[in-house]
Amino acid sequence: MGGKVIVSCREHVSRLVAARLQADVMGVDLVVVARTDALDAKLLDNNADPVDHPFILGCVDRNDPTKLATFVEAGAAAIRARFAGNEAEIRLRQWQEKATRLSLTDALTLAKAMGVEFYFDWEKARTEEGYYRVKGSVDFCVARCKEFAKYCDMIWMETPTPNLKVAKQFADGLRQYAPKKFLSYNLSPSFNWDAAGMTDKEIGEFSIELGKLGYVWQVTGIVLKKF
Repeated sequence: MGGKVIVSCREHVSRLVAARLQADVMGVDLVVVARTDALDAKLLDNNADPVDHPFILGCVDRNDPTKLATFVEAGAAAIRARFAGNEAEIRLRQWQEKATRLSLTDALTLAKAMGVEFYFDWEKARTEEGYYRVKGSVDFCVARCKEFAKYCDMIWMETPTPNLKVAKQFADGLRQYAPKKFLSYNLSPSFNWDAAGMTDKEIGEFSIELGKLGYVWQVTGIVLKKF
């Protein structure tokens, strides 16, 4: 119960391939839906896939193991500390554009080429069980799902709350890599719609607006209560 654990992007892709292979071997129709929980994830079982690297948290202070950040954040902080003004902004933009797509090794090489170095140790941040800590985000979901999209029919990003803005951010992000990929949305019965900050009109039109964004399969659940 320490946090939501996800597998590496590479392992999830292998599972998608296995599912498709099994359907082909059996000669049956199958719609493969690739789901990611990377939005609300806290832990990752291993760091085998560079796709996950920019979102893994590590210690960024040798004297304080509680100070955690991603290497993307650590690099940005180093740039701000080393440079100022327009030069800092240019280097920050270059760093953000490139580092979010690199492995840790390549990111450290890039930082050195840009004239900065920083301390980052993701091993010290691991849990007692050995899991790596991650910073869940829509960008993390997009990074993984652009790989999943190559092996599935539909993409599902699990969200803890109903949020059209988040749904749009994910749809727009993934559309850059898989413009025709169908999307799925979980209209979970666990959602607290009263606390979602939407008007009754917005709640009523929520599914319609999702459809406009490309969410063609909207999953819902029914909670049965015995009276």
